[in-house]
Amino acid sequence: MSFPSAGNGSGRMRALAVASVKRVAELSGLPTVAEAGVPGFQMTTWHGVFAPATTPAAIVNRLHGEINKAMQAPGTRERLIDNGFDGTVTRTPEEFAAMVRADIARYAKLVKEAALQID
Repeated sequence: MSFPSAGNGSGRMRALAVASVKRVAELSGLPTVAEAGVPGFQMTTWHGVFAPATTPAAIVNRLHGEINKAMQAPGTRERLIDNGFDGTVTRTPEEFAAMVRADIARYAKLVKEAALQID
């Protein structure tokens, strides 16, 4: 597979791997970065809806239910995949919060280990 590119001489580049935990269905022949030789590598993109911490649980649950309905609407998943969003999943508010906390901890560790600083 090759993609249009600028500045590499041929005007094309070759994909080496996907950064997700699992292979992408549309690119099934392309290994993950972990499969390609960097064990434990994972980089995922997620989108979510946040509300103030003081939002009553009933409102959070209703919002979650309505978003879940929208995600299940005919054509929604297909449109998202067509626009580059793979593996669309709707998590419970608790699962999403746990995922966000885990990502914050993981990235904080990487920043600390790399001694990154803001200029």
